[in-house]
Amino acid sequence: MAPACPSQLTAPVLHSLLTHVPLQPLLLGAKGVGSQGDGTAQLLVIDAAAQRAAIELIRRDFPLMTCLPLSLKATLK
Repeated sequence: MAPACPSQLTAPVLHSLLTHVPLQPLLLGAKGVGSQGDGTAQLLVIDAAAQRAAIELIRRDFPLMTCLPLSLKATLK
């Protein structure tokens, strides 16, 4: 569909975030989710310190973005 309506599906801001060089050392992985414009980015970091650093960086460099932190803890049996 992108060739038919590139202004709606190219997500330039999302791709800018996913390839943002200062963010790369903090990430274990990242992906864009959603459609019709910029959608949502899901970022995976190793620990709470990296999460805080990534959020600070995003707030500084992408001030229109909102960060919603989520932490998951594994339980070993």
